Amino acid sequence: MTTNILSKLGLFREIPNSQFWFMGLVGLFSVGVKALVDIQYGNVVGKMLEGLMPFVYFPFLLIFKSQQNKLSTILNLLLFTLILIVFGIMQNSRGTFSEAIVIVLFVGLLYSLYNWRVVLSNLKPILLFGFFGLILFAILSDLAKVMVIVRPQREHIAGIDLILLTIETWMNRELLDAYSQSMAMDTSRDYNEVYISNPMLGRLITTKFEDNLILYSTKLNFEESIIVLNATIEKTIALLPTPVLNLFTTSISKVELEYSISDLAWYLQRGSGLGTYRVSPPLGHGLILFGHYFFFVSIFVLPIVYTLVDSFCKVTKKNTYFASIFLILIYELYKLFSVGSLIGPIEFFARTIPQLILFYIVFSLIFKVRYRAF
Repeated sequence: MTTNILSKLGLFREIPNSQFWFMGLVGLFSVGVKALVDIQYGNVVGKMLEGLMPFVYFPFLLIFKSQQNKLSTILNLLLFTLILIVFGIMQNSRGTFSEAIVIVLFVGLLYSLYNWRVVLSNLKPILLFGFFGLILFAILSDLAKVMVIVRPQREHIAGIDLILLTIETWMNRELLDAYSQSMAMDTSRDYNEVYISNPMLGRLITTKFEDNLILYSTKLNFEESIIVLNATIEKTIALLPTPVLNLFTTSISKVELEYSISDLAWYLQRGSGLGTYRVSPPLGHGLILFGHYFFFVSIFVLPIVYTLVDSFCKVTKKNTYFASIFLILIYELYKLFSVGSLIGPIEFFARTIPQLILFYIVFSLIFKVRYRAF
């Protein structure tokens, strides 16, 4: 039924390339504003632009769309990616551009599974594209390492100064080699989150964080678990836009909730660590709140979650269609069950998805009106 509703809303309808680019440019503008402006809670326009940031990944879906001027699209995408990288450096945020790569990889895998005949018949250009993609990936992996090295400075400098410092560090090959060696030593002598040397692929591996929060869940007593429960409720309510939240209560401050669930669990044991935003997998969070009953609760909740996700895929007798709005969020979906605590899925389905669907419909209507006018 949900699939039919999404279909009627036009989410499975084919859209022109120009709409992909328009939505991508809107997203790029939003990323640029985020890089240049410190958006505070209560800034309605700023927060709305933040909500549009996922649209920046729409143009990357054109890689998998049949079209005549494929080379032109690739060249435009390279320029688009370069601007995206600059904005990422200005924020010292690897995720700004690495998420695009992960989306291309995940969507490429889906495309290969459902269009393997097309892949086999176009093997030569695909291999050529993959070769140059690997070169770009290697360059961006080095850049990601540099951004980790520079990260301690992002609280003190920003914008152009941060770009210049990043470039200066990138040119220092000795420093990069020393960093790589230190990472290799860390992974060989201790169990930590640095499983592989590549910092971009390493973002996909969260096993250590899963173990950490599961361990925390065994250390907290009943009173401490209640504190985590109260924080969870407050953080869930705080998902409301600030103006709406202030209409109902003034006792919840989003600024005071700027920490992760893992931060809170660590703080309750050690007395420090709030605000470091340690990764908080849902499993450990659920064990803190419900104990082993969490697995029983999951039996009923997870099928609902999977049904909602599956509704963004439409299967007919001839073809299988994926809503493009779902594809740009495919990495967010991957992270949903590994890094966002139990609050992550609530935010994803109650705020992120409806918000993006609304903007997608608005943009589609704008294009429909434009085509009728001209």
